[in-house]
Amino acid sequence: ANVARDAAGSPVPGAQRYIYLAGKDTLTSVFRDSGLTVTQANPMKADANGEFDLCYLLEGDYRVEVKSKDGKVLVSHDNIAVRRQIQQSTGHVFPSVKEVRDDDLLSYTPRPGRVVVNEGELIHAEDSGCSYKVAGKSATGHHLETGGGVKICAVPSIQGRVTTAQLGWVSGTDVTEDLTAFLASDLTGISALVFTGNFQMQGGGYTIPEGLKAFLSDDYDDLNHGEQATRGLSFMDRTHESAAANGLDWVQTKVFDTPSGFKVGGLLLDHNVDVDASQLISGGNASEIFNCTDQAVGLEVDKCRFAFEGGIGIEIAGSPY
Repeated sequence: ANVARDAAGSPVPGAQRYIYLAGKDTLTSVFRDSGLTVTQANPMKADANGEFDLCYLLEGDYRVEVKSKDGKVLVSHDNIAVRRQIQQSTGHVFPSVKEVRDDDLLSYTPRPGRVVVNEGELIHAEDSGCSYKVAGKSATGHHLETGGGVKICAVPSIQGRVTTAQLGWVSGTDVTEDLTAFLASDLTGISALVFTGNFQMQGGGYTIPEGLKAFLSDDYDDLNHGEQATRGLSFMDRTHESAAANGLDWVQTKVFDTPSGFKVGGLLLDHNVDVDASQLISGGNASEIFNCTDQAVGLEVDKCRFAFEGGIGIEIAGSPY
C-alpha cells in the first residue's frame, strides 16, 4: 500500500509501514534507489496525506504491515513476491492490463511515492504482451486512464490491431460507452479492433472512422469455415425480447455505418435472449447491423454468424443484390 487508508478509505496521516521477511517478524533492508545502494528507515512513515515514499527491495518474498499512529493494523499482507523486473529498452512494466488500469504510482507531477512519467513513454502489460503510450496531460483522444490519472493510448500490433483486452473491456458486459469512446479516440495506426470476449451494446447510428478497417475475433485467423464463431457482439435493444429483458426501448435503426471495404471476421452477431420459433416468425424486422454506401467495394463478411431475431445483417446502399 503506497497510501495508508482506514476502513472507510480515508488517508491516515503519520501511519507506519513495516516490511518483514515473509512469514517472519524480521524487518528487512529497504532502499531509496533502484540500484539498492542507499538504505532508508524501516518502518517508513507516511506524510500528512497518508502517502509513503517509494522504496526498493532485494529480490525475495516479504510481509507488509501498515499501522496507524496508535498501533492499529490497517493492512497486512504476507508472501508478497518481489522479482527482478525484465528490463525493457524503455518503459514501465506491469504484470497485467488490470494493474496498468489500477495503478496510482505513475503521475504527471512529482509527489511523494509517485513515479513521474512524460508524454511518449511506454507502459507494458506482461500478461497480454501489449503496450501503451503515455498521452499528454491535456489529451482528449486517449484510450484509457490509470488510477493515478495518467492518460494512455493502446499501441497497435505490427498488423495494426488493438484488442478489447488491451482496452480493458470485460467479457460479458455492456461496452456501449467503451465502444463509443474508442470510435471517437485517436486511432492513428489502428486498422482493426480484435474481440477477445463476448460483449453487449445498445443503440445505433455509429460511424466507423475511415482508418478502422475491421472488426475481427481473436481466433479469426485459425477459425475454419463452418465452425461456430466463439466471440460475439450482442445487440441488447435490437429485438423485442432482448429489449424487454434489459429494460430498454426497442429500436429499429442501423447500427454501424462502415468505411468502404470494411471487414467483419469471425464474430457471432446476436441478441442476448434466446427466442423460440414462434417469436422468430412474429418478431418482425430490424434495420441492418452494418451499412456501407459504396456499392462498388462494399463490405467483407467472413466466418461470421448472424443469429438474431429477423432483420438485415448487412446492407450495401444502392446495391441491386
